[in-house]
Amino acid sequence: MTQMETDSPRRTGWGSGRRRGLVEGEAGMRRRETWRSRRPSVECLLERFLESESSLPATAMQQGKARVKGMVGELNRQYGELRAVVDTHKALRERVEEIMEKERAARSRSVAWMEAEAQVANLQNAPTYLQA
Repeated sequence: MTQMETDSPRRTGWGSGRRRGLVEGEAGMRRRETWRSRRPSVECLLERFLESESSLPATAMQQGKARVKGMVGELNRQYGELRAVVDTHKALRERVEEIMEKERAARSRSVAWMEAEAQVANLQNAPTYLQA
């Protein structure tokens, strides 16, 4: 049923040439095509994964699905809590920014008034500095 062939007739060692197993039937053809480049194809890996899952007992699969649903539910609950905290902090930040803007506007008027008075005082004292 199984026969080995090499790509090169001159090389006959185990490590020389690329060997392909020729097996009759569709499964053999698929295996030969899959492992030809010495890397498994995605389809082959998925088939193996699905075969290993289908070999599990039904109760184990149901328990696994229930555990995943429980974890997803817990993550959704935590996300909701974190989202509420973030929204609260955003609202607080916006309120603080509004208050700071009002303070900056009020302070800038008083600072501008004080700077104007300082400039007037400097202009009045300028002749004394020039004379000295």
